[in-house]
Amino acid sequence: MKELLTGSLVHLSCNTGAENSSVDKLTFDENLWNEIVEETAKSGQNAMFISLGDGVIFNSHPEIAIPGAWTRQRLRKEIQRLKEMGITLMPKMNFSAMHDNWLGIYSRMIGTPEYYHVCRDLILEVCHIFRDAPYFHIGWDEEQPKSIHTFEKYGVVRQNELFWHDLNFMLECVREGGLTPVMWGGTARRIYDEFKKNVSPDELVIFQTHYHSVKKEHWTRIDSEEKYRVFYSTREPYKYMNLTYVEEDPYYVNFRENAFRILEDGYNCLFGVSCYYENKYNTEEVVELFSKEAPPAQIKGFFTLPWLRTLPENREPWLKSIRELSEAVNKYNG
Repeated sequence: MKELLTGSLVHLSCNTGAENSSVDKLTFDENLWNEIVEETAKSGQNAMFISLGDGVIFNSHPEIAIPGAWTRQRLRKEIQRLKEMGITLMPKMNFSAMHDNWLGIYSRMIGTPEYYHVCRDLILEVCHIFRDAPYFHIGWDEEQPKSIHTFEKYGVVRQNELFWHDLNFMLECVREGGLTPVMWGGTARRIYDEFKKNVSPDELVIFQTHYHSVKKEHWTRIDSEEKYRVFYSTREPYKYMNLTYVEEDPYYVNFRENAFRILEDGYNCLFGVSCYYENKYNTEEVVELFSKEAPPAQIKGFFTLPWLRTLPENREPWLKSIRELSEAVNKYNG
């Protein structure tokens, strides 16, 4: 069986949403980073995504960097260090309007010539730094009006032709830089017919995520449609997902239907699990599902996404997440 990419996503920069807009310096614990890397190697995992954002002083646009940001030299050193440990470090920069605070003033210039110029500069520079990596994750999630939080001072989303133009622009820039673009799967699952018309399977890899149970005995139970409506229209992240009522667990049913439709149409996929909602069945059940039922050639890897800052207080869940993913992958792909 081909070697799968397995690993995690670590945040160097945390300025990826309005809730983090006040982060004015790098909040990143070097000791925990080293422990995560060591646990990744020890567990036999072979890849990591690192969310860069304004956490690096780029030559093309050093003005976006925050105090404490890594130099390019430091980043290159880490890429090489991890490579020697058998780990491929891969870049992530989220260009969704919901998660682009890291772009600073440029995040408010969407649709302008300067915006495209800056994004292309950054993507090509990152591709050059990570020239041996297979993938570049562009994020691109939750860009819809419902995702604008009420506490935000400023909100913008792209729609219709501009949405697809900008998405394809980012994908093209990554391919121009020699890497394969990756994006979150939420857009494809939410508006699949439009997605299929605008993005072909040979243009990217879709990163599909599911953070809840798969097996029926572990599903969240909703006793009535009324309770369902309240729960899934008021709770995050469900209220942003446009779920329709089903008698069984709504999130999983909707996820499975759309996730497998994406695979059936030939899109290659990475799969993500998470401890974020503290579902103890999530990692093993998601890995089992796609290992057994997805076309093997289209499975490019499994990643754990704790959605925790790289800070000492998150040490235990971080390391536990890495170990749980390795156990699941070894069990169903050994």
